[in-house]
Amino acid sequence: EPQGEASVVDSGVLISIRGSIQNDANARRDDQTDFVGELSGCEGCEVHRGFYESAGALQQSIMLNLQELLCVPGSCTVYVTGHGSGAAVAALLAWMLAQG
Repeated sequence: EPQGEASVVDSGVLISIRGSIQNDANARRDDQTDFVGELSGCEGCEVHRGFYESAGALQQSIMLNLQELLCVPGSCTVYVTGHGSGAAVAALLAWMLAQG
């Protein structure tokens, strides 16, 4: 039986990003290991191209879903998490969402 601490979240939205599965799309993303310096609001920062492009591909649809849920900046908390390579994408997505 799983063990651990639980925390109560009374409000907000949880976004969970899965890790890689064995398919061509994930293999191409994981192979894009060069760095890009296009991270808005973070001068001089460079990030993994594949993870950056994956987060960017999710950003617009996530924003639309948040609007549908009436979760706009300042009105609710957005929790972003991930597992494996999904954690890297989640960190970048959280940064992008915070930048607007």
